[in-house]
Amino acid sequence: MHAGSRKQLARGGYDGESHRARQFDPSWLPERDLVLAMDAANLRDLRAMAHPADQDRIRLFGEVAGLGAQDVPDPYYGSDADFAHVVALMETGMSSLALQLREQIQPH
Repeated sequence: MHAGSRKQLARGGYDGESHRARQFDPSWLPERDLVLAMDAANLRDLRAMAHPADQDRIRLFGEVAGLGAQDVPDPYYGSDADFAHVVALMETGMSSLALQLREQIQPH
């Protein structure tokens, strides 16, 4: 994990120490209900490696998480403020996404 990401996560009370990034493997798709891409380029790449039947389970995080379909920018070469902005986007989006998922899986 980038040091800037780890620093911003720690400021927000999150532990990023156990995070391990890895390339997405297309063989994972049949086992996943939802795959979230952070930006349009990731979305395009993920859908290109997917079977047509799996493509609608690959979505843009900003669309699904109520961020107006905006991309979550990659702050890798950015400032502390850029990393803080991404953490804020993720917190906002995850709150929205968690509510949506809770509504879908609660027994009616």
